[in-house]
Parts: sequence; C-alpha cells; structure tokens
Amino acid sequence: MNAECKSNAECRMKNAEWKIGWRVARAGLVCYSAFCIPHSALVSAAPTQDEVFRSIEQNVGQSGDSGSFLGVLLACLGAVVLLLVIVNYARRRAPGTRTRPGTPSRARVVNHHGKLMKEVARAAHLRPREVKRLKAMAERVGESRGEPLASPLVLLLCPSLLRKSDGVKE
Repeated sequence: MNAECKSNAECRMKNAEWKIGWRVARAGLVCYSAFCIPHSALVSAAPTQDEVFRSIEQNVGQSGDSGSFLGVLLACLGAVVLLLVIVNYARRRAPGTRTRPGTPSRARVVNHHGKLMKEVARAAHLRPREVKRLKAMAERVGESRGEPLASPLVLLLCPSLLRKSDGVKE
C-alpha cells in the first residue's frame, strides 16, 4: 500500500482522480493538435511575390466574412465549457461509487462501525449521552436474548427490541 493512502478506498479514490486528470489532459491535447498543429504548417511556408499579389487581388473585392471564424470560435468555446462541466460533475460525484450514465450517484459507503455510528447519531440528532444509553440497552437486550446484538443501531431500526430493553411487554 502506498505511504500516502491510509486505506484501499482512499487509494482507489486518488486513482480515479488521476484518471479524470489524464482524460482532461488527453482531450486538451486532441484539441491542440486538431486546431493548432495543421495551421502552423501552413504559416511556415514562405509565399512567393506572385502569390501575395494574387491573394491581394482576390481579397480586395470581397467583403470580410467573419461568420465562419465566429462559428469556429463559438464551437471551441462550447467544447471548453462542456469539458469543464464534465470535469466538475466527475469531481462532485461521490468517490468510490460507480454508476451508469443517466443514473443518480449514490452516497459514499461507510465501512467502519464507529464512523457509521457517528454519522447515524448526527443524522438522528442524538446526543452522546443518548448514544451511550443505546449501547447499554443493546447489551441488556443481547444478554436477555442469549446472543449479542451486532450494533446499537439495531435498536433504532427495530422498535420491538427497544421496548424489550426498557422492560415493557409487547
């Protein structure tokens, strides 16, 4: 395991971020090569004096056509904006989740019991004192049933067990 990563999930998340960065870099390289490289070859050729005079004759009678240049400029600008939107969406999506295109992203998976307990307690607005009471009740219910409860969160999910822990009959 890498010294920078503390867990496999963290390493996978960093790898996903790098992959997104490389995709953006490749897209930028394609845009650069499509628009800049072909034009640089045309500019480097030195025209003769006759070619310059013919070009001046042709262009003197014509009005300036900025429509095609403006269209290309707007297309490039649209591509850049689209690329930024895609990158922003990829960064906002919860790390560690894989979804198909068109489906909403899911919440990040919490695999640590203590972190899960803290997150649920925070979401349910439980005070630390109440969490301790839940743990004590879970131990009592586990002793009375003969098998321990997997987590105090079971009491929150199953009200019948919570009633048993208080000593109230169903």
